[in-house]
Amino acid sequence: MKIGLIAFDGITFLDLIGFYDVIYRLNLFEEGKGTTWDFCGMTEEITDELGLTIKVNKIKPDLSNYDLIFVPGGWGQESLDSMMNLLLGLNKLRMSNTLYPFVRGLYY
Repeated sequence: MKIGLIAFDGITFLDLIGFYDVIYRLNLFEEGKGTTWDFCGMTEEITDELGLTIKVNKIKPDLSNYDLIFVPGGWGQESLDSMMNLLLGLNKLRMSNTLYPFVRGLYY
């Protein structure tokens, strides 16, 4: 399974890292072997609501290449620019993909 973890400015990193911890541990079990993931964003660096910055490894990827898209919460979703960029990317999804909003994630 290939998972796209969406990161954006104003994200709540706890939402993202909590899910990341689970999928990371999937590879420790036979059933989860081969699970891969990318941190996807609109820019190379993403800053959370408290000022912590990380680098993403996929900038503006084609999200239809993922089996599952994970969208964490965060105040950044309330920014019109952030939401429009995020939604434009999510609109590329095929119907066979699975989208999982988390906490306050994706309220459109």
